[in-house]
Amino acid sequence: MEKAAQVKDQAAEKAALVSEQIREKAGDAAQLVKDRTPEPVLEKADQAAAAARTNRTPLLLAAAAVAVILMVRRGWGRG
Repeated sequence: MEKAAQVKDQAAEKAALVSEQIREKAGDAAQLVKDRTPEPVLEKADQAAAAARTNRTPLLLAAAAVAVILMVRRGWGRG
């Protein structure tokens, strides 16, 4: 039983380490994209993000409507 606990602890430590490495790599990749993206594009992306935050409810309703339409068209209700 003690061996299982050790293996579980080692797995948890390894998972935490891998998770941290993934977070670091994702941060590095995001920074690289940001550094290489022209300023006007970044400004437009900021404006789009601000508009999405401001209009969150209509945006979510539109996304839900599109999802329902796609499900109906693909025959999601047919069992």
